[in-house]
Amino acid sequence: SSGINAEYGGGVVRGARSTRKLVMQNVGDIGSRFKWDKSLFAPDFSISPVEGYIATGMTVDFVITFHPTQHNRDVRYDNLVCMIEDGTQLYLTLTGACIPATPTKEVLNFVCSVRGKETRSITLHNKSGTPWSLVPVIEGEYFHGSELLVVDPGQHKQYEVSYQPLSMTNENKKHNGSIFFPLPDGSGLLYNMTGFSDHPRPLGSLTYELPAKTHHVELLKV
Repeated sequence: SSGINAEYGGGVVRGARSTRKLVMQNVGDIGSRFKWDKSLFAPDFSISPVEGYIATGMTVDFVITFHPTQHNRDVRYDNLVCMIEDGTQLYLTLTGACIPATPTKEVLNFVCSVRGKETRSITLHNKSGTPWSLVPVIEGEYFHGSELLVVDPGQHKQYEVSYQPLSMTNENKKHNGSIFFPLPDGSGLLYNMTGFSDHPRPLGSLTYELPAKTHHVELLKV
């Protein structure tokens, strides 16, 4: 048996993920099957492929993903075992840190009438050399946005988030929310949002001239 240590330096924001590559090489004279105990990686790590075959003189590339679920600056998983067909056991130790996201200085403020809608845009710049496929995490009952945002390398794209309140606010009560963009490097962008809703606005006015002592029925669209 032998052991390998892998560290995810710098920390990963909760809700984001970071990947590392692990290479296994067969220096023996015969090929062999292998299998990781994937249950030992949960809930903060995962590995792919979980099982397979490695021929003599060949290598297998494993992708290990760190996707922490709770804030913890000392995440450590010991004795993650890979069973080899000839009875050999390989042991892996993974360490990392899950850090809280720091909100940006910009707070998104929304103001509209109750049951109305206001939309604001956030510009995201992808300065890396790989495309981003971002899945925003929105918190707050009355805030909504698209489930996926794709940003090409070296480009920027607008993301629209909407505020649609169904209840009114006042000086002591406002609608709070947040939107988090987990980035591929393990970091993330967190924006706080505040919504203020006022009295509903009339959709229009109806004016009719009717003879006295007559009955009139008007149908209103709701």
